[in-house]
Amino acid sequence: MENIPATHIFLVDSNNVFVGVATIPTSDVTSDLITTTPPALSGGYVAVWKDNKWETALSKEGSDKLWAEVRTKRDELIAATDWTQLSDVTLNETTLAAVNAYREELRNLPQTFSKPDAVIWPVSPLARPTPAPTVPPASDLPRQPVALA
Repeated sequence: MENIPATHIFLVDSNNVFVGVATIPTSDVTSDLITTTPPALSGGYVAVWKDNKWETALSKEGSDKLWAEVRTKRDELIAATDWTQLSDVTLNETTLAAVNAYREELRNLPQTFSKPDAVIWPVSPLARPTPAPTVPPASDLPRQPVALA
């Protein structure tokens, strides 16, 4: 039995999305065949052959799943500010206007971004900023004696 050198080629569909592997005799490999291994992917991403290299893209199923996750998070963030819309809540006009703008930005997220993995989440105006560390004035620092020679 003759041992013929073989090469793996990587198969793509009509959209250049990776679909499988085939093994052919190395002597049959031509320049139009893909012999570069695609990246290992998970989480709804697919490998796409473009410009003689593999790129990653979100699959339709992955995109649908991520959009559902974006909408769920968006709905939770809006619900977390629902209390600001009650008539007995007293917020100053500036804060209320900022909260309303934040809620509108959240509602518009799916229309604002074309890809769910590119969403940039707005920051709630009700979020408490992390205080900067305080440094005592120089006059409050302990003094070290300096030895004079």
